[in-house]
Amino acid sequence: MRRPNGVAGAGPGTPLSSSILPNLASKLWFAAFLITGTADVLAELFNAKDLARVLIFLPMPMLFGYVLSRVRPKTALVRWLLAAIVFSWLGDAFGQETLIKIAFFAVAQVCYLLAFLPYWRESVLRRPQFLVLYAIATVAMIVFLLPYATSLQLPVIIYALLVGTMAVLATGLGRLGTIGGLLFFASDTILALMLFVPSLAFPGQGAAVMLTYLSAQAVLAIAVLAVNALAVQRTG
Repeated sequence: MRRPNGVAGAGPGTPLSSSILPNLASKLWFAAFLITGTADVLAELFNAKDLARVLIFLPMPMLFGYVLSRVRPKTALVRWLLAAIVFSWLGDAFGQETLIKIAFFAVAQVCYLLAFLPYWRESVLRRPQFLVLYAIATVAMIVFLLPYATSLQLPVIIYALLVGTMAVLATGLGRLGTIGGLLFFASDTILALMLFVPSLAFPGQGAAVMLTYLSAQAVLAIAVLAVNALAVQRTG
């Protein structure tokens, strides 16, 4: 399967850290994202729920700032990424009700879909043997959750299809996109179990959700910035 060249974001002989954090502003924003994200994960891990409810407001704005410190939002790819980050933050900040959380994150997934769609030819859509694995995982999530979702069955079906499709299209961005999409799918699976199947709760479940979720958002952002930089180089 053909991948976008340089998706790791580094040119020949360029350290990866330099390509991800090319200037002081990007270093500061990304450090702020890591600090607030780690604090949120730890708050969940140690069951400091009140603190976690405050900290959840912080990481995504830091990631938003990091993206803007790296690139001006001139391309549709970057603009859709920023929109996805905004709607993810709305889901984090105002998603205390499950349906509202699903709605905000569904819009975020649509934004990611629109960002990744131009790269579908490089995705697993052209590799049926891998595509079937994504399909099986998505259908399995839906079939397992439906008996527990009760009045939210339709939103659960729609959201599962969106996040599954996002993970498929994210493979078009290369290895980082693939990892980010899988992390997002894993995070939403763990979150769905926490929301709808409390009998399967395990220690540190909230921390696992946040760790995979924030990792997914960061990896997808870096993948998008790498692909965008490559496109700018080619057209410039």
